[in-house]
Amino acid sequence: MASTTVYRQLLRLARELDRNPMSKALIVASPQELFDRRMRAVVSLPQADGALAECVSLLGGFNSATPGQTSEFYAPSRSAVEAIRRCRRAPLANDPIDVGLAALRALGVAVQGGEALQQLQPEVPWPKLPEAVRLRPGTTPKVGSLLLTHPVSCLAQPSLHHAVILLVSVSEEHVLGLTVNKPFVNLDPTAPVAPLLGAAVHEAYREGLGVLRDAPLHLGGDVAPTSLLALHSLGALDDSRAVSEGLWVSANLGEVRAAVEALPEQERPVGTPPPLGRLKCVVGHAGWAYEQLEAELRRNVWFLLEPDDGAELAPLALMQPLAAPPPSDPFGSAWLRDALWAGAMERAGGEYLELGSFPGDHAKVREQMMQVESLQRDLLQKRLDMLSKEKERDGE
Repeated sequence: MASTTVYRQLLRLARELDRNPMSKALIVASPQELFDRRMRAVVSLPQADGALAECVSLLGGFNSATPGQTSEFYAPSRSAVEAIRRCRRAPLANDPIDVGLAALRALGVAVQGGEALQQLQPEVPWPKLPEAVRLRPGTTPKVGSLLLTHPVSCLAQPSLHHAVILLVSVSEEHVLGLTVNKPFVNLDPTAPVAPLLGAAVHEAYREGLGVLRDAPLHLGGDVAPTSLLALHSLGALDDSRAVSEGLWVSANLGEVRAAVEALPEQERPVGTPPPLGRLKCVVGHAGWAYEQLEAELRRNVWFLLEPDDGAELAPLALMQPLAAPPPSDPFGSAWLRDALWAGAMERAGGEYLELGSFPGDHAKVREQMMQVESLQRDLLQKRLDMLSKEKERDGE
């Protein structure tokens, strides 16, 4: 009887989860594997014992896009109701009541957390990407693919929260990507403007940048933080590599400068920065061993998306902050981060669209998850205490 009651409660919560993809995204399971940087290989992790560990393993099956596998983070279009039904049919090593109570806590955290996060609306509405931009879930990382951070996979790494990473180099050994939605914000509160490209190089080299000195600087990633690259739509220059139709990447800033200076005057007004719609300068990049990225995709750390048409990628990747950002975001950094991440999620359609409304405020998301988890832990303990007292009365 108790087992049936727990099962019904789980189904009730599962139905609530299926109505709210934001809640489902809060369900997190333990990873089965991680990439060991010292060994440069993916290693399997030992699984813990106990009812909670078994519950977490079952929830990992819900998160996975592949039946029979488990994954750490939620994959869109998974049914919570179906996952609970599968769990009831699965053989359990621990007491079903214990496993069920652990699952109740996990699903309760997700339901309440999702409801709370829905109230955190952005101060400035996020603009939509052009209707022509269409994205679809990808299967294999390749040049021109986009990685979008799972809403809760990088809460321990705020620099990756709501990141949109464009893959510009993919081989059997390494993958290199550039974050395209994070302006390099000047952390000095007295500084009047965000850093420009000229501020990122040694003084002796600034004169050689010419018009590029006034180009806004973007954070491409945490790897090689002193390296400079340019994404551009200036044509197939000698030292540039094609990323997609109309989009190239180059480490030769002198070549890029010459191409900018050769533009017609109407595309390069005197006294203004370089053509913002055709150039994005980034410092640093993101990088993985190929096996490492594959393992992270299996864990759903990233959503892998691809454009339906390669020509759609250039305007998306070269998107810049608002010309007049709101007072709460003077550099337009949060605006670009959230607008591009949410817009790309929306263009993937289905449950990706609903996940696109996930709050961009990293601190608030992390705080809300911790508060709700603490509340659920207290409520669960009260239920367990009540159950213990009932057993004592029955023994009497």
